[in-house]
Amino acid sequence: MSITKFDDYLFEDSDLAEQYKKLKYDKERDELNEKVSDSDVNVIILTSRKEEKDDKDLFRTAGRISKICKSKKIPHYVVFAEDSHIIRHDDGSRTIHNVDDEKGFPIEAEKTVALIRGSVAKLRSSMNTVTQLERNGICCINSRRTIEACSDKYRTILRLADAALPTPKTALLQNINAIDFAFESIGGKFPVVCKTLSGSKGVGVFYSESWKSLKSILEMVWKINDEEELLIQQYIDSPYDLRVHVLGDEVIAAMKRFVVKEDFRSNYSLGGKIANAKLTSEQKDMCVTASKAVGAIWGGVDFILDKKGNPYIIEINSSPGTEGIEKATNLDVVNTIVDYIIDKNNWVKVAQECGFREILEVKGIGNLEGKFDTGNGSLCVIHTDEYKIDKNIVRWKIGDKKFKHKYKTIKEVNVGGLRDYSEERPVIELDVVFDGVIYKAIDFTLGDRNNRIPILLNRKFMRKANVMVNPSKTFVLTKKE
Repeated sequence: MSITKFDDYLFEDSDLAEQYKKLKYDKERDELNEKVSDSDVNVIILTSRKEEKDDKDLFRTAGRISKICKSKKIPHYVVFAEDSHIIRHDDGSRTIHNVDDEKGFPIEAEKTVALIRGSVAKLRSSMNTVTQLERNGICCINSRRTIEACSDKYRTILRLADAALPTPKTALLQNINAIDFAFESIGGKFPVVCKTLSGSKGVGVFYSESWKSLKSILEMVWKINDEEELLIQQYIDSPYDLRVHVLGDEVIAAMKRFVVKEDFRSNYSLGGKIANAKLTSEQKDMCVTASKAVGAIWGGVDFILDKKGNPYIIEINSSPGTEGIEKATNLDVVNTIVDYIIDKNNWVKVAQECGFREILEVKGIGNLEGKFDTGNGSLCVIHTDEYKIDKNIVRWKIGDKKFKHKYKTIKEVNVGGLRDYSEERPVIELDVVFDGVIYKAIDFTLGDRNNRIPILLNRKFMRKANVMVNPSKTFVLTKKE
């Protein structure tokens, strides 16, 4: 009988010792995270329900994120993507709801960040929730574009090739007639690896040492689903692969995953042994570049070394698991991720395309045409035929319509072009509705824009609206009146 000693305790059962170590590690880690966050950010954790009936527990990483947010007093909400919805309220605000929650959780472009877990990618309807969040200006980690690029292994390979990164020779398999050509294009040597285009945790990956086994595997897959697309890949012989977590521009953790006994795969979820890994600076740079090639903010890069030490990137995971890598490295990966995402400087949003001219509703004034001026780093401008300042009130008019607003300040504006001079203009706050979203208290100067588009919008408003201006198009998101 083997005895395991830990913390002055003796365990006859090694599994019991491991459970004790894990409980102690999690307790110490959670106590370390018990600090109050001064962030004004709230977090959405978009995940899926577990398949087991009556099991309300979260998947491991989603649960850890929720627990850390709670300990840091960060407002957060777990969304089950398959039965959630977003409500747009009359005042322009939005809330996201699980099916059994009437109150919901507020989502605001300037305050909310969403962490998207891998289970969400299984259903198109769930992915549409990601699109809705992106349309509402929410930073999603990761974006739908990134998730779909990583979910399609061949698309990942193409992105990596475009970035001049090393990958195993790969070819697409669409039907039985393409086998000979695909096999020759990756070198014409056995063994080879076949993969379904989607799949994770080693599922949908096959190893073949001969024509007989290759064809039987493919015939079996296509018999189950004759529309299934696969790729065939050069086999790189190695006792382990490496899983690397990249966060932004930095590698935050790396581990070796050893090949499972009597298998060729090395996934931790399949029982593969793991160990901490130290990367060279070149390997770190390669992994960061690979993560950026698919647009990931947080990505899991898998690569392998051949017998000469040459690296080959196998795939990228847009929602890497954390249990194995935290165990291998003894690092608090999830806590690092939470700290990173609540820093707004790290947010990257998916911008909508808009025309350089669009219609906006200015509350209390009406619908006016606006021009998105990417060269305008100053304030937005709204047309007035005339204005008069009376103490802290500015009275102004457009045609026969008269308005009055409190003004915040007087700003000296340089009027360029042929009218090269400067003038003082009052600055007022106006609420603007664009593409169904209300933007409150936007600073505008009053100016004479006679015979020109009545509203001029600046880069600050474009960032708020999360738009990318196409200078060759007009009225992409709105209808010309």
